[in-house]
Amino acid sequence: MTLNVTPKTVAARITGRTRAIIATHLFGGPCDVIGIRTIADACGIPVIEDCAQAYLATQAGRLVGTVGAIGAFSLQQGKHMTTGEGGMTITSDPAYARRMTLFSDKAWGYGDPQPDHYFLALNYRMTDLQGAVARAQLGKLDGVVARRQASAEALTAQLADLPGLVLPRPIPGTTHVYWKYPLIVDPEVVEGGADALGGALKAQGVFCAPRYIQKPAFMCQVFMERKTFGRSQYPWASRVRDGGSDVTYDPADHPGTMRALERVVVLPWNEFYTDEHVAFIAGAVRAAVTSLSRKRAVA
Repeated sequence: MTLNVTPKTVAARITGRTRAIIATHLFGGPCDVIGIRTIADACGIPVIEDCAQAYLATQAGRLVGTVGAIGAFSLQQGKHMTTGEGGMTITSDPAYARRMTLFSDKAWGYGDPQPDHYFLALNYRMTDLQGAVARAQLGKLDGVVARRQASAEALTAQLADLPGLVLPRPIPGTTHVYWKYPLIVDPEVVEGGADALGGALKAQGVFCAPRYIQKPAFMCQVFMERKTFGRSQYPWASRVRDGGSDVTYDPADHPGTMRALERVVVLPWNEFYTDEHVAFIAGAVRAAVTSLSRKRAVA
């Protein structure tokens, strides 16, 4: 279990209204984006890879971000490389490159014979200072990823025999780069599931995020109450006004998402973890799982 979308789950969601597929490589573990790309190509739909957590991860020897039409990367402070905030996109399609360049800078055609603001766009320009920081970070990226992989694989080895947990493992043909280290908890084995395990780890001094996020994005206020521009409810109202069907956001339509959030405990990870850090975390996880499993056995 990777918590990623799969070709099967993506195919089940494609409709005549689908204009693009966004495939996220969650926690640094690649999804089967080659399989997703095959389905997308058959439907004439581009794939956008969300690589924010997956710098230098690969599938079949190809870097993530180069399989789909567009790859998107985050430079937020917690990622494999950072400028403090921001991000970047890559593509091999000249038309997409032109559109993305314009969109990042108010759609003003700098260098064009008669430049203008060609369409509504935002100001997402990176500063020169951020660019310099990114260039310096890029030179360190190979080492950052290698150290994360080594320490994460050491933790996996130390927890491999522990019942009640599913540990992060890359799908065949891929490499995992461990932005975070997710533990998938079986509540039938671990009393209280992800919440109880998270609480027990925090009590031992191991920071973690039970459930990763408290709710998926579609359950946030902006979507559920349609709070956008004033009282316009744009874009939902215009969709109905133009004869389209209304949009609903129902957790029942996303059972995989809800089940994943109920079971996951996310451990922070970085390239500075030592063998001692890994051993401490492993000992805490083992003690917590053993204690909670014993409670269930006694009950």
